[in-house]
Amino acid sequence: MARFDIVASIPGTVTVMHVEDGARVVDQETIMEIECMKTMWPVVSPAAGIFRSLVVVGEMIAQDQVLGTVDSE
Repeated sequence: MARFDIVASIPGTVTVMHVEDGARVVDQETIMEIECMKTMWPVVSPAAGIFRSLVVVGEMIAQDQVLGTVDSE
């Protein structure tokens, strides 16, 4: 089993969570959306596995911040 970090490529605000903490995800599935400069940016899973969130809707995030992890099976 491997753990993959989900890292923010831009700063912004978490506006939508498409996947709940602890849910199973597939590779490249949209997990959440970040708003930056009035544009929505999707955040996708880097692998298939179990998603663990480290942020909540409404949270301001920094570039390169770890938003969550995916534990592959």
